Amino acid sequence: MDKLGKPDAHALDRLNVAIVTSYFQRESGILRRTAQSIAHQSLSPIAKAVLVDWLIVDDGSPVSALSELPDDLPSWLHVRVIQQDNQGAAMARNRAFDALPEGTKYVALCDSDDEWSKDHLCRGILALESGFDFYFSDYQKLTITKTTFDLCRFHPQTFPRVDQLDDLYAFNGDFFDHVLRANPVGTSAILFRAARFRNLRFKRALARAGEDHVFWMEVGLLAPRICVSSRLEVKYGYGVNIYARSKQWGEPGTSARATADLIFYLYVASRFLLTDDQRSLVEQRIRGFKSEAMQNIIHGLRLLRFSELPVLIRFLRRQGIVKSAVKQSL
Repeated sequence: MDKLGKPDAHALDRLNVAIVTSYFQRESGILRRTAQSIAHQSLSPIAKAVLVDWLIVDDGSPVSALSELPDDLPSWLHVRVIQQDNQGAAMARNRAFDALPEGTKYVALCDSDDEWSKDHLCRGILALESGFDFYFSDYQKLTITKTTFDLCRFHPQTFPRVDQLDDLYAFNGDFFDHVLRANPVGTSAILFRAARFRNLRFKRALARAGEDHVFWMEVGLLAPRICVSSRLEVKYGYGVNIYARSKQWGEPGTSARATADLIFYLYVASRFLLTDDQRSLVEQRIRGFKSEAMQNIIHGLRLLRFSELPVLIRFLRRQGIVKSAVKQSL
């Protein structure tokens, strides 16, 4: 059993926490729900010590972030909106990382269409204050009845229990391998120690799929102390999500989604030192996504759906499958 140390009153005198949100939405009201879930966080017993900076990077959003913020935000929450031309969620988060206020101790991520349970932030802060470097909880995606931990068959209860707070566990195992095989970590469900991961950034090349997975993998390689909450603390919404909205086979966007998955696994194969079992798994998934991308291109060509082809062909030509796809579509 790991013992969760009680927060020291002096150590909490200057407890600065930053929330990072990348924002791009076409519908109004989405960020407002996220803002309300953040504003309603219950921070007792650390409320007097915590100052939270919420950095929202408006990534060229059609609906501006400023127009979505409620007027009645709590005094402990300071909001800063950073404007930039559209560059994608990965670069927006990186922009916020570069703009973290001096003295920021912990960082939480929350996407602009997701909602936290009222105790998520406090539980994460208390876990990090006890000596952990990285914290994540269970989360649930919209329209899916099971939580992500259930879907991934990830069971925190098998790890040593952390004392003082209910349903907290000290991760014990190969974090990199867990993320590679069946990633249980959600972007909006994490907090981490800013100084421990100050040099990590999301990869722009993986903007359509996998930039978060690679970030977690790099976290794992730094051998941090990781705390897991078995509670469902985050509900995912359904705003603008390039990856989630292109998963139905045959629909516009599925070829790009399969290609993005392929790029991700090619990146993993080329950038990480893998075990034989891990390399076998990655190569199997590369073959699968090559096949899926080709079948979707064939389907698109037969339906005379050409809008996605120029970008895809530039990449897939190098994989040697475009010529075969065109032949099979005739």
